[in-house]
Formats: sequence, structure tokens, C-alpha cells
Amino acid sequence: MGFSVAKKLYTGFIAVLLILMAVGVIGYLAAMKLNNEYAFLLDDRVKKVEMINELISIEKDISINSLTYFAFSEQRNLEEIKKKQKEFADIHNELSQIIKQPNNRRILSELEEAGSRYSDLVFKVFDSQEKGLQAQTAEYADEANKAEEVFKNKALELKEVQVSLMNETRTDLNGFVRAMKIFLIIMVVAGVALGGVIAYLIGKSITVPVKKMTIALNEVAAGNLQIEKVRIRNKDEIGEMGAAFNEMTEDLRTILSQVNQSALQLSAQSQELSASTEQSTASSQMVAGAAEENMRGSSEQLELVGKVVVSMEEMTEGIKQIAKNNEEMLYSAEAVEALISEGEKATENVSSQIEDIHSSMQETEEYMSILEKHATEIQRVTGLITVISEQTNLLALNAAIEAARAGENGKGFAVVAEEVRKLAEQSKTSAADIEEMVKEIQKDTNLAASSIGTASHKIEEGLSASETSRNVFKKITDSVKEVGDKVETVAAAVEELEAMTGSIAENANQVRQIAEKTAATAHDSSAATEEQLAAIEQITASTQALATMAVELQSEASKFRV
Repeated sequence: MGFSVAKKLYTGFIAVLLILMAVGVIGYLAAMKLNNEYAFLLDDRVKKVEMINELISIEKDISINSLTYFAFSEQRNLEEIKKKQKEFADIHNELSQIIKQPNNRRILSELEEAGSRYSDLVFKVFDSQEKGLQAQTAEYADEANKAEEVFKNKALELKEVQVSLMNETRTDLNGFVRAMKIFLIIMVVAGVALGGVIAYLIGKSITVPVKKMTIALNEVAAGNLQIEKVRIRNKDEIGEMGAAFNEMTEDLRTILSQVNQSALQLSAQSQELSASTEQSTASSQMVAGAAEENMRGSSEQLELVGKVVVSMEEMTEGIKQIAKNNEEMLYSAEAVEALISEGEKATENVSSQIEDIHSSMQETEEYMSILEKHATEIQRVTGLITVISEQTNLLALNAAIEAARAGENGKGFAVVAEEVRKLAEQSKTSAADIEEMVKEIQKDTNLAASSIGTASHKIEEGLSASETSRNVFKKITDSVKEVGDKVETVAAAVEELEAMTGSIAENANQVRQIAEKTAATAHDSSAATEEQLAAIEQITASTQALATMAVELQSEASKFRV
């Protein structure tokens, strides 16, 4: 036997559940990966860029304090330089731990080397100035400017590399979001389509043969045994029941044909027996001959009735086998209904998981809104830095004018003012760069939020598809219940047929008893002529009863069309 009904339903439900579970797991993993990628973008790429900007800012602070100390020799400027050097070392160490690419580590090493050389040369400038070595001071100052320029170039180079990596990560992330949206849509559509096909095929493989069996059983219950064989190709319990039904109808046709033939023969024998008894009343010799003929006819009648009884017993066994198969099919339908209930529960669990994924996507969307607010705040701060830089530039210009008025005594202050002006210009430029990066982050954040919103919409469509699957399960449940009703109808028809065969068997037993009595009477009539006359009267009555039984048997058998 091939797949049974239960195995077919198991296979179909498990396939649908596996598809739904795959959609749920893939959606959950996609949400987790998306969250991790955004965390990596913010915690790693952006953080590195911010730390590089901090190094540039610290180096600018060291340069400003160095020029101020060179001009005014204030101790607080020297302490501030040492403090900034310590901050520079801390940030550099942290960057060294999180930057793993060899090329970036090389640039970071060159940047640290240039920064250290600049700091060493600054202190050499201070020492030469204190000793009054003007030529050496100028030489150290020139080398310090070159070292500072190298530091700036390396810092900008490292920053550009990190910004490029950040853009690559953002591009990869956007591509991943697009791919996951397409994949989830395909999985949901394929799951719904496959579930519908499986439900249709399973329902068709059950309802079509059961409908054929129901029609055929109704025909048999109505007494029509001339129906064609039920053709069921299923290799399961339904197919076995169809084969058993065909065999039963064939046996019933054979049995009823034999019953009709036996009834006709019995009627003929009864008529012959009646004629013989009439002739036996004329003379005792004719009575003796009639008794012998009656005895032979009774033996033949007894043999025919025995065949009828055996045939009816075989037909009863066939009907019992049909009833047994019908009970097994009813049990299978109940088991199927229980499996469908389990399938509905599993579908509800998968829908709950998809709703959890939807909640996670909404939470991620809230985090993106918070990130956008932080980016706006950074943009506001960079704008403030730009304003401060412009004001510092104006102050440096005023200081340069005042230094020019002071003449020779204001040259050192003029140098400091010029450096302050340059630093203000650089701060303004850096603030503008940061503002551009923040705008890019805001733009990408908006795109990511839009993508997450679209993904949430697709997940809602997945929830709708899960609801469709539950409706499919409900339709299958209704079909199984309808199958159960049909099976109960078949059981009622089988019970009615069994009652009819029981009645026929009972009549056949009565005929056999009468035939046995007739044979015994014919045997006893040969003892004496007087007894033969009495026996002839009894035979006449028995013959009439036998004829009546034969008519009743023919009437019962005529209910079936063979």
C-alpha cells in the first residue's frame, strides 16, 4: 500500500509548517543581522571617525598652547600641553586596539610618530628659547611646523579611509536590506501557493473517491447491483475499501442469482410435488410411486436450500467486512481531524513569532528616530563651532591689527594671532566636514527607517498569509467532517443491507426445515399405505407452504437488480 490518508495529511501539514517556520526564522535572523550591522556602523565606523577628529582637535590645542607659551611663557599653557598629550596617547591607544587592518595601522603609527615628533620639537623650541639660541629655535620651529603638517596629512588620510569604510558598510547594509525584502516576499508567496496546492491535492485525493463510494453504496442500498465497478486509484485505505466494495457487489450478484435460480427450482419442485400427491390419492401404488418421487424431490429441495443458506452466510460475511472497513475509515477521519487541530495550533504559534519580529522591527525604527535626533543635535553643535570659529577669526584679525600698531613689541603676538586665525579656519572647515557627514548619516538613517517600514509592511503581509493558512486548515476541517458524515451514511446503508440479508437467511432456514420435514415424511410414507395417505396430506400442506416460501424468496430477491 502507498501513502495512507493519515500519512498524506501528515506530509502536507508538515510541509506547510516547515515553510511558515522557515519564513519566521529567516525574518528573525534578518532583523538581528540588520540590528547588528547598524550597531557596527555606529559603534565602530562612526566612533573611529570621531576619535580621529578628537586627535586632530587635540593636536590643534597643543599647537595653540605652544604658540601661546612661546609668546607669553605662561605655566598654565605648558600644563595644558602635557594634559593634551596624555589625552592624545589615551585616544591613540584605544584606536590601536580597534583598528585591525594593516594599512590603517600603518597610517595610525605614522600619525602617532608625527605627533610625538611634533611634541618633542615643541619642547626643544622652548628649551632653545630659554637658552637664547635664536637660530636653533627657528630651526626647531620649522621642523615642528613640518611635523605638524605631516600629522595633519596622516590624520586626514586615516579619516578618509575610515569614512570610505563607513560608506562601504552603509552600501552593503542597504543591499542586504533590499535582498532580504525580496527573499521574504518570495518565501511568503511560495509558502501560500504551496500550502494551497497541498490542501487542494489532499482534499481532492480524499473527497473524490469517497464521493464515488457514497454514490455506489446508495445504489446498492436501493437494490441496484448492476452498477459498474468503482474505479479508485488511491493506494490507501480508501482504495482498499473500493476494492472490497467491488468484490462484495460481485459476490452479491452471484449469490442473488443462485437464490433466484433456487427459488425457481423450488417452485417447480413444489408444483411437481403437488401433482404427485393428487395422483397418489387414486391408488396406493401411485401413492407409493409418488412417495418415492416426493422423497427424491425433497432431497433435491434440501440440497438446494442448503446451497442458499451457504450463499447467504457468505454474503453476510462480506457485509460484515464492509462494515469493518467503514469503521476503520471513520477512525482515520477522526485522526485526521485531530491532526488538523494540531496544525491550526502550530500555525497560530508561527503567526505569534512573526508578530514578535514585527515588534522588533518597530523597536529598531524607534532607535533610528533617536539616532536621527542625535545627528540633528551634532549638526547644531557643529554650527555652533562654525560660529565660534568665525568669531575667533575676527578676534585674531583684531589682534593682528593691534600687534601691527604695537610695532616691534607686538611681533610675537602677531605670530600667535596668525596661528589662531589659521586654527579658527581649520576648525570651521572641520565643522563643515562634520556637518556634511551628519547630513549623510541623517539621509542614510531616513533611508534605513524607510526600509524598515517597508519590511514591517511585508511582515504584516506575512501575518495575513498566516491567517490565510489558518482559513485553509478550517476548510480542510470542514471537508474531513463532511467525509465523516458520508462514512456514517455508508454505515447506515450497510446496516440496512445486513438486516435484509439476515431476513433472507432466516427464510432460507425455514425452507430448509420444511424440506427436512418433507423428506422425513416421504420416508415414513413407504411403511404402509394408510400412513402414506396421511403423509400425502401432510406433504400436500408442506408443498403449499414450500410454494409460498418460494414466492416470498423470489419477492425478496427481486428487490435486487442483478
